Amino acid sequence: MQKYRNDEKFGYHPFNSCIENNMGSNSFIELYIVDISHYNDIELYYDCDSVELYNKVLRKYTLDLDDLKAINFTINYP
Repeated sequence: MQKYRNDEKFGYHPFNSCIENNMGSNSFIELYIVDISHYNDIELYYDCDSVELYNKVLRKYTLDLDDLKAINFTINYP
């Protein structure tokens, strides 16, 4: 888990190469913004479907390649 300040920008690189080469037409990326005062222990394994059980999720993004292109691969929160 990475921690960032409210005004901080960062790059997210889910693949070792260009994202367009790795995402098919039916694939998507899920990105969660969580409250740092209530999140799961990053040293322990949790099932992906339990993210919202062990974290206070402030925002969840589910984006496919067309969504990412439409926003120029930039996500602004909030």
